[in-house]
Amino acid sequence: MAAMSFYNIVDSIYIGQCCGAYAITAMGLLFPIMNLLVALGTLVGLGGAATTSITLGQQDFPRAFRVLGHCTIMGFALGVLFGWLPLPWMDEILYLFGADENTIGPARDFMLVLMLTCPLTFSFMKKHYYLHKCKKSTTFAVALVIQRYTILHNTNHSKQHHYGRRKELT
Repeated sequence: MAAMSFYNIVDSIYIGQCCGAYAITAMGLLFPIMNLLVALGTLVGLGGAATTSITLGQQDFPRAFRVLGHCTIMGFALGVLFGWLPLPWMDEILYLFGADENTIGPARDFMLVLMLTCPLTFSFMKKHYYLHKCKKSTTFAVALVIQRYTILHNTNHSKQHHYGRRKELT
């Protein structure tokens, strides 16, 4: 949780500096949704990682692969259910969380990226737990760096919007 909080603080600073006040407000609107998605990914990831670790310790490799496969399918299904299914009601969800005419644009952009990548995000979260449980810390670190680079690369593309930036700062 501390790492996730630190990540959100750094993300807030970065988005606030490059995209402006409305973008940081949009991120704040989506914070509860991001917490829900992280909780669901952690549910599948930690449960599957613990079961996989136990079965690997028992040298029951076929069962460990079945658990890994079932958790991958479950993570993808939850990602589709909670990421892609709410897309038609994005504006209603954002207004429910407090968006207005100034923040709906950047909030919609941010939510679209968040929701479309939900199955992939769930897969990354699960794989991190499995790699960590299997004592593959180098692979875990490389996967984490690749994931963070992808997020930052996508954020750099959002710089062109400059929601709420003052003219003299751009």
